[in-house]
Amino acid sequence: MVIFVATLEGFKELESVILTGEHAVWIGAEVLSDKELDSVHDAGVYVTNFLYVIDLNNKEVVVLH
Repeated sequence: MVIFVATLEGFKELESVILTGEHAVWIGAEVLSDKELDSVHDAGVYVTNFLYVIDLNNKEVVVLH
C-alpha cells in the first residue's frame, strides 16, 4: 500500500502509521519542510516527495473512492 499525503493535516493524522515504515509514502510539495522530510527518511520510511502541490479540488487530478 502507498500512503498519499497532500496536506500537513493528513500527514499528522497518519504520522503514527507512516513512521512504522511499513508503507511507501508519497508526499505533495510544501507539505513538509526539508528538515521534516529528512526526519521521516531517517526513520526508515520510503518517501517520494513530489515537486508540485496536489490540488485536492481538481477532479481531473484526484479521484477519491
